[in-house]
Amino acid sequence: MSISSVRSAGALAIVTGLLCLSATACVAPGPRQPMDLPTTASSSPEPADLPAYRIQIADRLQIRFYRNPELDQEVVVRPDGKISLPFIDDVLCAGSTPRDLDRLLTKQYAGELSIPDITVIVLEFGAQKVYVTGQVYKPGLYELIGQKTVYQLIKEAGGFDIGARRTHVVLIRRMPDGEYIGRRLNLKEVEYGRDPGADVPLQPGDMVHIPNNAISNMGEFVTLYIRNLLPVNPTTVLRGF
Repeated sequence: MSISSVRSAGALAIVTGLLCLSATACVAPGPRQPMDLPTTASSSPEPADLPAYRIQIADRLQIRFYRNPELDQEVVVRPDGKISLPFIDDVLCAGSTPRDLDRLLTKQYAGELSIPDITVIVLEFGAQKVYVTGQVYKPGLYELIGQKTVYQLIKEAGGFDIGARRTHVVLIRRMPDGEYIGRRLNLKEVEYGRDPGADVPLQPGDMVHIPNNAISNMGEFVTLYIRNLLPVNPTTVLRGF
């Protein structure tokens, strides 16, 4: 399969379906179970706070203007990671914490409202989905439940199809700053048990493509893949990871 084959309508439908889908799966880790510890000064210290949740594509947000309730909005984060609000330009929020977005909106509305008093609430979390395209028997969207690796996803998708280039599997991931990064994986070594450590854990929104030919320039491939299938800025910088 040539690089240009990723422009196919089937792959486009898969990508669009993934990025536009909204569901109620929460990506934040669940709370730890309480433990019965002595309530004395010698007790173990409390565990550190969990990392703040970062807004994702397809999250549904409530933007509340306490002094201007007529401006209250419920919005879904678009596939480009942005939301639209009255009186200001589109705001990139994917990858930000709700508090970060609160501060950004307060700053942007300072010129529109006398006292911007804004709160951001995540009403619904985007589904934890990943997708796989290319030389597998069942390409498409898959739930990411618990921890799953790239090779496990491929097995769930029916395994490598005839002609799959196992040494050039591509993993594409969107980072919090909106940048897409690509990595070439040699899953032939994983499949035969020679190098299980070459497998990579998946994250929500990851895109896996299995080509049928070698990819000589990863940056060029990811650029073509993203530019032709996703609504992103064509000047987005791409790097390997």
